[in-house]
Parts: sequence; C-alpha cells; structure tokens
Amino acid sequence: MKANKTDPHDAAGLAQLARTGFYKEVHVKSPGAHGVRSMITARDHLVEARVRLNNMIRGLCATFGCRAGVGQGKAFVAHIKEASHVPGLGEAITSLLTVRVQLVEQIKELDLKLRMLAAQS
Repeated sequence: MKANKTDPHDAAGLAQLARTGFYKEVHVKSPGAHGVRSMITARDHLVEARVRLNNMIRGLCATFGCRAGVGQGKAFVAHIKEASHVPGLGEAITSLLTVRVQLVEQIKELDLKLRMLAAQS
C-alpha cells in the first residue's frame, strides 16, 4: 500500500485486502435489536441516577445527623420523610424525593416494557 492517502490508493488497498482474505464480515444488528439495546441503556442510566440521588439524600441527611439506614425502597423513603421535618433540610429533601419518585416510576415502566419484549422473544 502507498503512503499517499488518495481515493485511487485507498481503493487499491481495499481491493488488495479483499483479494488476500484479510477482512472479517460483520453482523449488522436490526433496528429492533438497536431499540431493545437503547431501552436497556436508558434503564441503566435511570437506575444510576436513582442511586446517585439516594446517595445525595443520604449525604444531606448525614450532615444534619439523620441516618436513612440500609435499603432503597419504602423503608428508605419513610426514614427520609421523617428527616424532612428538620429545619433547613426539609426543602431540599422534599424536592429530591419528588424527582426520585419520578425516576422510580420511569424505571418501573421500562422494566415492564423489557419484560414484555423478553416474553415475546
């Protein structure tokens, strides 16, 4: 192959690679497969955002001496709602919990869609 990268040289180089068998076929995924992958990726990002939000809430509560305890479900929300009555902490916690509720709803919706796709597959 020539060092000069012009179209005729590129074409000649590609033809040489094809003649010698120095290439590998690739499988192109279907649009449906890309759609499923994008849903899985979106769900992963939402879960990551929920975990970051939980940790932020825990950190804010720890600053005020409140401990949320282990877990991330209903017990976590109950402990955090108790801490929301602390002056200076309540406003921040309330807004973060509102966003967290929306994240959890979106994660559940994607979970349901992915389960339906898995059942059809």
